[in-house]
Amino acid sequence: MRIPSVLTALCLIGALALACGNSEPALTPPVVDPTDGAIDEPPPMEDPSSAAFSGHGYNHCDARLLSQHWQVALDQAPIKAAQMIAAGRPDGVEAALTAAREKVGQGQIEGCTFAETDFAYDDAELLARAWGTGVDDAKATLASKATWGSMAEARQLVEAARGAPAAPEQSADDQAISAFLRTEELDACHARMLANAWGSTLSQAKAILGHKLLNDRRDLLEASLGEARTHARERVEARCDWGDLPYTWEDAQALATLWGTDTDQAKARVLDMYLDGTDRDVVGVLRRAKRR
Repeated sequence: MRIPSVLTALCLIGALALACGNSEPALTPPVVDPTDGAIDEPPPMEDPSSAAFSGHGYNHCDARLLSQHWQVALDQAPIKAAQMIAAGRPDGVEAALTAAREKVGQGQIEGCTFAETDFAYDDAELLARAWGTGVDDAKATLASKATWGSMAEARQLVEAARGAPAAPEQSADDQAISAFLRTEELDACHARMLANAWGSTLSQAKAILGHKLLNDRRDLLEASLGEARTHARERVEARCDWGDLPYTWEDAQALATLWGTDTDQAKARVLDMYLDGTDRDVVGVLRRAKRR
């Protein structure tokens, strides 16, 4: 049996292609680095429920309120709201938010924290500098605005503070009055009823309520407001009038249309809500009225 030469054997296995008469050497498959040319992963697709939720002007604070009201997980609240919107029931979401804020006012659920707003720490610093108050006070103000559905106003405050000079240091009472003026929970009607009940001036009543806000004494705040409402229910002269409220004639007209009554009756109904302690519902009702 003939044994092939070494050269022939090498040709047979392709190691010396040139020696076998090929014009080009055999190509060895290149070693590919698995990291070379790696295909980038596509960006995560936006959750349609989140897009529908935020597209209607809702934010993380709203999701937080709804999750507590509906007793669902935080990530499920926007999904449920988006389903309601898609089903043609956006008013149902507004009604749920109104009910949630009412629960906040009654202490049944928690309002939003600063971390649950759309604002950064720098925004709170800007407000604190412009108002001559502490950063914690500014953060609490922005959180309150978010809780009570006044994010547009809160953003306007931050924007206005960007070019505002630093305010001089305020006295304790001035800081309390500033806190009163910035909150969404209280307005001149609350202060007037308290002033009439306690025999104080309107400014003193605002400072009294503002101190309770700054010290986070909601128990004392509610007790004072309850006393003021009781006094006003018993004495017509101790009540507010429409001019004490943060609403316009156009607001009264919108409410009258929603309630099927005239403007004067709509105004009287809102004033009765202040006497009953349900005045915090007016914001949500008015929002629905204007969307009709």
